[in-house]
This record gives sequence, structure tokens and C-alpha cells, in this order.
Amino acid sequence: MGFDFAHVDGVGRCSVGSSARSVGRHRLYVTGDGVWKYRLLTQRDERGSAIVESVAAMFLLLILVLGVIQVASFLYVRNVVRASAHEGARSALELGRTPSEAASVAEETVRRAVGGVVRNMQVKTDTRSVDGVAEITVLVHANVRGFGPFPVPARMEAVAHVSRLEP
Repeated sequence: MGFDFAHVDGVGRCSVGSSARSVGRHRLYVTGDGVWKYRLLTQRDERGSAIVESVAAMFLLLILVLGVIQVASFLYVRNVVRASAHEGARSALELGRTPSEAASVAEETVRRAVGGVVRNMQVKTDTRSVDGVAEITVLVHANVRGFGPFPVPARMEAVAHVSRLEP
């Protein structure tokens, strides 16, 4: 095993093809008696290296693509959880539903959109009335299941506040 170099003469200048020296990649190696020598790399020396390099590059590219897909799916689930919290609060306030119905609307919205990706979802609701203003708060907690070669679970949380004047 040695090092790959362009051919360098003793003064430190690269030789690019004089008649005395060959053009191409050289390997610096040590002989049995400890002398460093250059040897021109032939096609036989580099046979199969393109396949190995391609496989390594494809592996890294695959890991990168799967990571991007996982981040994109986390962002999608985060947006769904936020929208479901808002939908539950809006349905309770505008449609006159009870807080338990608002929680079920939020839960059903998440289940329809992302299905089995979300686990251990908890929906909490809070209603209060202050100075003639009715306010409903919906809090959604969800664990998102990871996937891919390095599955990383995540915890999502969304809060929605909706208020209106009471008649």
C-alpha cells in the first residue's frame, strides 16, 4: 500500500510528460530494503475501484435522502397536530360543542391525516369565561414514531386558543 502522487522531480516540480518520465498517476511505495520508489499505476491496479466508490457514494446519498424524508415527515406531522388543535378549539367555540367533543374532533383530525405515525396522543381542553369573553384552549400532545436507518422518535405539542364575546 502506498500514496498516490503526480510525478514530482527532486526539485519539487511536477513532470507532465517529458519523454524520460511517464504521464499518469503514480504510487509511492517502499521496497524491501526501505527505499521509496514511484511506480506507474496501471488499469489492473485500479480495477474495481469505481464500483467500490460508487457503492460508497450511493450509501451516503441514501442516508441523506432518508434523513430528508424523515425531517419532512416530522414537519408534516407537526403541522397536522397544530391544525388539529386549532380545529378542535374552533369547532367547540363556533359550533357550540362541548370540550370533550372538541377533544374528539382534534384526535380524529390527527388520526385521519397521519394514521399510525402518531402514538400516545393526549388531548386536553380547558374552557373559561372572563369578563364576557369565552375562551377555549385545546392542548395536543403526540409522540411521533421514527423510521429509516436511524429511527428517532419525537414529541409534538400544539396549543390552540380561541375566544369570542359571549352574547
